[in-house]
Amino acid sequence: ESKQKKKSLEIKKRSEILMKKILPLEVYDVVNSKQGSTMFSSNNATIIITQITGIIESVHTLLPHNLINMIGSYFDKFDEISHRYQAVSPIFTTEKLYVACCGLFDFEDNPVEQALQAVLFALDISEQLKVINKEFETNFQVNTEINFGGPLFGCVLDSQVPQFNIYGLIYDQAINLIYGEEPGIIEISQSIRDLIANDQRFDIKPISEQNKDFQFYQL
Repeated sequence: ESKQKKKSLEIKKRSEILMKKILPLEVYDVVNSKQGSTMFSSNNATIIITQITGIIESVHTLLPHNLINMIGSYFDKFDEISHRYQAVSPIFTTEKLYVACCGLFDFEDNPVEQALQAVLFALDISEQLKVINKEFETNFQVNTEINFGGPLFGCVLDSQVPQFNIYGLIYDQAINLIYGEEPGIIEISQSIRDLIANDQRFDIKPISEQNKDFQFYQL
């Protein structure tokens, strides 16, 4: 009986570690306590979508499992960088994308701080990428889309196998643009530009080719 109990505790511990890796901290706390709603929404949120490029070139030189592990290591580094920015919450990753947001769990009433931290986070990733590439002996690049607005929604898709997903117009706009972006580019929406317009640290350039529905700028 004691062996069975020990095994059950080990399984529970592994499950908790996995949940912490795949759920935002704020969502994990709700799921773990089984108190409160796992549905979140915000009318003032910032979405940050970062894409790793150069993966296809690495397919020819790395075994599939090594490539997957390497991309996971890059995302772990991005998580470490996000901890420097209190407003930034990592949400989920795919094989190429790292998705984070501000304002969904907190900072909803401070759009300027959201925008500033989102932009600084993206710039930090671009700068640290040189160090990460050197560490892993690769030449990956990133491009990032940052958008602000609302509503943005987030929810746990399956309580049995928890996975958090977000959706909303600002996410759709950013995800539609990320795949057509040149490597090494950070694009911000008009709404982000307006929020950080008075900050002299940023060199913001208009993009000549614009979508008729919304405008983006380049950092």
